[in-house]
Amino acid sequence: MSRRGIGDNGGPSLDEIPLNEMRLLSIPAAADVLDCSRSKIYLMLSQGELGSVKLGRLRKIPITEIRRVIATRHRRTRPDHNRRPSPE
Repeated sequence: MSRRGIGDNGGPSLDEIPLNEMRLLSIPAAADVLDCSRSKIYLMLSQGELGSVKLGRLRKIPITEIRRVIATRHRRTRPDHNRRPSPE
């Protein structure tokens, strides 16, 4: 399994990220923002669902990755109001 990081697998390159978006969160901070456990963050990292940056022994989550995950999940869970009800 490969881990998704900045510039990998079609993600944005550093040149494409505005300076005000270059914030890195710790694993516990990312879990707080996404309202999930640290274990869930590590699972998302191992499955390639969430990208990260390694700084020495530290693993940090870019805020752009947090926003991407939120947007992706929002698109998946948004109801389709244009669907017609099925005939009963």
